Amino acid sequence: MKRFCLALASALCIMSLAVSCGTSQGNQKKTRRLVTYNVGIFGKWDLSSEAYTAALMKELDPDAIALQELDSCTTRSGVERVQATVFAKAMGENWGNVYGHALKSYKEGSYGIGMVWNNDKVKVKETFKVMLPKGECREERALQVVEYEDFVFASTHLNGHASSLKPSVELITETLKAKYGESDKPVFLGGDFNARPDNPCIEYMRQNWTILTPVGATGVGGKNRNLPTPPQTIEEVQGGCIDYIMLLNNKAEVELIDSKICFKFENGDAFESSDHLPVYVDVRF
Repeated sequence: MKRFCLALASALCIMSLAVSCGTSQGNQKKTRRLVTYNVGIFGKWDLSSEAYTAALMKELDPDAIALQELDSCTTRSGVERVQATVFAKAMGENWGNVYGHALKSYKEGSYGIGMVWNNDKVKVKETFKVMLPKGECREERALQVVEYEDFVFASTHLNGHASSLKPSVELITETLKAKYGESDKPVFLGGDFNARPDNPCIEYMRQNWTILTPVGATGVGGKNRNLPTPPQTIEEVQGGCIDYIMLLNNKAEVELIDSKICFKFENGDAFESSDHLPVYVDVRF
């Protein structure tokens, strides 16, 4: 499998990460690649589309992708287009998807988050959605959870407003701990938190979660487009670290094999796909 992205690896990527114990040693361990990506309604820039983004994601060959900023049947993106479904089809006939609205009524459709997955690699047991505290912000947000046979992966997009950030991460943590806190099934959370690593809400998450992804620019806006000299290393990328993949500290035993922020691809320009960069983890359990 080819990997065409350059990235900043965190210290966690140098060593294997084992979080508590409880996985049966009789089971053969599997390696999973999980991606989180704020796709910006597949329409931030002229080249951006479901097909364009899918071409980049196919290079990563993920098992599942947590998606943020999805339209469903809106006048903005197409009244008959459920973007999660369109993107899954662009990934391949073997891909499944789920969409969860956050804004139930938006431009004659809805707006939210979702998940796509490769049915040849993973099997879905259950999906559910949790609405998050709105606070003083006008935009509602949500948590979309997909439980697979051997792990759980959830997607979220927080609104960044101080009045809702802390209550949102508390509800996310309480919900997933209540359901999976005593389980030996790994629980991963991917998303756009709209919060940098020194934000109090991220500090709170560290009490119950292990952040697996490196510190580096993920929310890049339009700052890296049309530059005379494109960024060659993640340190040169302009932006802030606001997208993460985290692991719930339950009874699961997980090894972190690799984790990267991806910004160089053979089949397209990540800075033309969205105003965020995709982030992945390779984990074994």
